[in-house]
Amino acid sequence: MKTYYLVFLFLSLSIYIFGQEKIEYDTQEKYNEAIQYIGNFKFDQALKSLSFCYIKDEKNIDYASKMAFCYYQLGNYKDAKIFFNHVLKLDTINASAINYLGLISEKEYDFSKAQNYYEQLIQIDSTNSYYFKQNAFMAVRTGRPLWAVYYFEKARKINRFDIVTLFELSKLYLQLKDLAQAEEILNWALQVDSTNIKILQSTAQLKYDLKNFEATSQFVQRMMEYGDSTVYFLKLLGYSLVNLDKYEAAVEVLIPALSKVKDKEIVHYYLAAAYNGLEDFLRAEEHYHLAIKAGISINIPVYYSNLASLFEDKKQYKKAIESYKKAYDFNPKPEYLFHIAKNSDNYYRDKKICMRWYQKYLDTKDKKFRQYSLDRIAQLKEIIHFQIGG
Repeated sequence: MKTYYLVFLFLSLSIYIFGQEKIEYDTQEKYNEAIQYIGNFKFDQALKSLSFCYIKDEKNIDYASKMAFCYYQLGNYKDAKIFFNHVLKLDTINASAINYLGLISEKEYDFSKAQNYYEQLIQIDSTNSYYFKQNAFMAVRTGRPLWAVYYFEKARKINRFDIVTLFELSKLYLQLKDLAQAEEILNWALQVDSTNIKILQSTAQLKYDLKNFEATSQFVQRMMEYGDSTVYFLKLLGYSLVNLDKYEAAVEVLIPALSKVKDKEIVHYYLAAAYNGLEDFLRAEEHYHLAIKAGISINIPVYYSNLASLFEDKKQYKKAIESYKKAYDFNPKPEYLFHIAKNSDNYYRDKKICMRWYQKYLDTKDKKFRQYSLDRIAQLKEIIHFQIGG
């Protein structure tokens, strides 16, 4: 009887052990299967295999994390959050779960919540540049550029070779008009990767802001060699070429750009300047008029003034007077009154007309053309006096 009992016990124990081993084997097999599915981006199938594993061991962080990851990849953020939060119950400082909850908050446009998650990551590890970078992006999204600079600078100190951090920092410094800092960042970034389009774009913008038009054109042309034909930078190239008096090249760039932009005002203005430089006054006049027609900016009085100057050079004084008057209507600068007076002087035989405009200019107390105006009024009075006397 005793022998029978021992045999029964041994068989029961063997069956139990075999069963446990079988369960563990099946679970491991399912887990391996899930990893393979994940590697092939078959997240829905991976979830089926992982569910088998998770049911067997709900406290296994790896199973829960992988399930959360699959739900995240499938865009099922609701279930992804459930499983990532479950991971955090098992491990309160699980960086991966915190990071993904931050990413989900971003996608749900809850940027303050995302920032909270990313700040937790810095508390866990303040030597990880990625955590500072994520905080920087959230500062950008929530309209806090100075905080963004602070976090990106922290990230840069940890990882000097992160081209994304370098680009974002340069962009921020350009926006803040801190051109010296932007230049320092971009000089290093070009050493890190001289072919990166974003870095070349930022450098081109910097050079343009510094009015280094030769360098601007060089960097934009390098970008074009690498396949970048962004319209904004084509415009920048055209504007730079005008400033370098390379008018034919400017026209070749700006004419194609004109058909690709919505806001055509500035492009027309620079085309007018280019044609003016080429002494093609008919086309210059046409593009000044088109700039004015498209104009919605504070530059409209400048367009009228330049158009007036063009008419003045062509001795079309009546048109010059009309254009200066329109420039004055948009921006009552004293010098426009002076130019109206001078062109009236050339156009009208009745010198009392231009004298009134010279006097209007003098009444503004502007000093730029004051002496000329006083001398001319004196001359005109003398002429009128002799005419009457005669």
